Amino acid sequence: MTLDTNTDVEEIRKVQDEAGDKQPPANQAEQARTNDRLGNADAVFTDKLTPSTSGEVLPSHEVKEGCEVLVLADPDNAGPIYIGPEGSETIPLAKGNGVTKRVSNTDALAAKASSDGDTLHITGESA
Repeated sequence: MTLDTNTDVEEIRKVQDEAGDKQPPANQAEQARTNDRLGNADAVFTDKLTPSTSGEVLPSHEVKEGCEVLVLADPDNAGPIYIGPEGSETIPLAKGNGVTKRVSNTDALAAKASSDGDTLHITGESA
């Protein structure tokens, strides 16, 4: 027995979520926002800086929504670089190690070197 399933869907009233509850479907604007967040960015940024031993804010780069920025201590550094919000740089990055952070702009983070001349690299998808 054959079952013909070709039909037109005129309107979807409700969809089932992961808990089994009925929810309204996403509209075109919601779907476009989701696609923008999940799609790849058109451009990336990279930067490097030599933070002072007293600390400084990272250069400003807007980060694509839903993406993270990579902060990497140079492998040739003499000591760790500390990152975090300005005035609270407490996360140590040993030379050659990195961390990703979800921020809308890299200037939300600051870095403080333990040794003069150490380098910090940052990269991410541009907004």
